Amino acid sequence: MKPIKAAIISISGYSLSDEEKQILEQENPLGVSLFDRNVSDPRQLHHLTDDIKSVVGRDNILIAIDQEGGRVCRLRPPHFRSYLAQTAIGSLEASLAERAARLHAELIADDLHKAGINCNFAPALDVATPFITKALKSRCFSRNPQVVTGLSQIILHTYNQYGIVPCIKHIPGHSGAQNDPHLQLSTIRHINRRYFYPFEQIAPQALMAMTAHIVLSEIDDLPITMSPKAIQTLIREQLGFKGLLISDALEMKALKGTLQEKTLACRTAGCDAVCYCHGDFENVKLVLQHCGYLSDNALETFSKISELISKPYFPEKILQKEKEYQDLARLTPLIADDYDAVEVLNQL
Repeated sequence: MKPIKAAIISISGYSLSDEEKQILEQENPLGVSLFDRNVSDPRQLHHLTDDIKSVVGRDNILIAIDQEGGRVCRLRPPHFRSYLAQTAIGSLEASLAERAARLHAELIADDLHKAGINCNFAPALDVATPFITKALKSRCFSRNPQVVTGLSQIILHTYNQYGIVPCIKHIPGHSGAQNDPHLQLSTIRHINRRYFYPFEQIAPQALMAMTAHIVLSEIDDLPITMSPKAIQTLIREQLGFKGLLISDALEMKALKGTLQEKTLACRTAGCDAVCYCHGDFENVKLVLQHCGYLSDNALETFSKISELISKPYFPEKILQKEKEYQDLARLTPLIADDYDAVEVLNQL
């Protein structure tokens, strides 16, 4: 098998250009991440994901998307289902929240399978705080770390059961950050360790995780994503994460330097792969030129991921589950959910 480049890249539109087909075939990246600009309707999307797999020549190429719920959804009505923000799920009474979380993941898994997508950058394990940034306001299940943990575990288990690989984020957590990392770096001087709790409980069983672009100055002056010390001592050892570690988007303004410098710094620090989301072809080439290949350890984890996403999918009682989910959604409060940080970044 051709070596796999350590990058999840992006494409520019609804279909692959000839240049994109050529680079996918030649470079064999770990995955492709899809965004609003890549989604028109179910038929177009399924054709695109089939094309990506065919051009690369691997059914196990990760085709990833952000489908958390609420504003952070790339598959939206009228062609796809509407999903609650994680905050709305967490607002329900405990047993109802647990049922909603299960249905949430089952229905999203159904949408993703129909679209040919096998990886979801979700759930977010961040713990809500009184002064949380706009970027995370609707994306945290609760201020209670135990609630965040319980609901996240349900979602993780459900995705695994239905053959969608979940990527937990943003390890080790944005809680306490002052700024939206898409726009500016945050430095947290004193770590509130209760915010690590969901990651401590879930990271050891997760196959994929995405980093947080923050500085924890008690550990290092470098952003987590670029810090060998933070990745090894905190993420790998203290939190016990042994899976595939993916950088959050390289183009986010929290990281300084050229794209080449950021790619090299993230890989040198210990990220198993980098993620580039803007879809600019010249920058995609640049990332693929400098990201290197998956390590032997990363390939070992990727073999487990490949086994997971190859599981046959048999939808059961989907219409009944959809109705139950909609009934639960009516019990949730109206959530102010009008800020999608990725959209903000794309406009810069």
